[in-house]
Amino acid sequence: MENEDEDPGLSPLAGTVNGKIPRAAAKSEYGELYVIPDTTEKIDLLGAPSCMGRENDYRFEGAYRAYFQTSDGTATSLSATPIPVLIYPSLEQISISKLQFGTFEAFYFIPEYADCHGLTFYLYGANEEGAFPFRFELENGAASDTFYVLPSDKPRMEDGMLVTYGGGGAGTDGYLKYTFKPDLANKTMILLRKEQIAQKPALE
Repeated sequence: MENEDEDPGLSPLAGTVNGKIPRAAAKSEYGELYVIPDTTEKIDLLGAPSCMGRENDYRFEGAYRAYFQTSDGTATSLSATPIPVLIYPSLEQISISKLQFGTFEAFYFIPEYADCHGLTFYLYGANEEGAFPFRFELENGAASDTFYVLPSDKPRMEDGMLVTYGGGGAGTDGYLKYTFKPDLANKTMILLRKEQIAQKPALE
């Protein structure tokens, strides 16, 4: 198994996009990825503990979109529709995590850091030709802008494939392993197989 190229000590990116300071960011070999609000942010405490987080976590509202900015300062939106809410335990800029696929980089962004069942994430790709959002091609021809991963886990890259794990809840038998094959030409992650497994491999 190959590990994600994640830098937990990533320093905040101080630049702005459309005059706004990014709420989340990542550095790419090809530029910088930002998540910024379309409108003025509204920030409140979550207020009560739940699956979504602790009572002193922060809820951010602001119609957030992902942008990719190249070295010459050109910014391109990667979001067809905005992300309405983010939930995180800190006011600090969120570090977007990277997976290195060899021919391209993939960045996954989780809008709400906690949940009882699964964390929804967006996936963005970048290479020498630019950056783009991935869509997920699922069973029976269904497609989605997002997929999910267990709250205790992270998306992974294994042998050139994107892998996430689901299941594992009360009353279920083991876990589900989802394996996606990248299709760069169509900017899609295609669900190759869904497997029932007894144990989920630990993160390295």
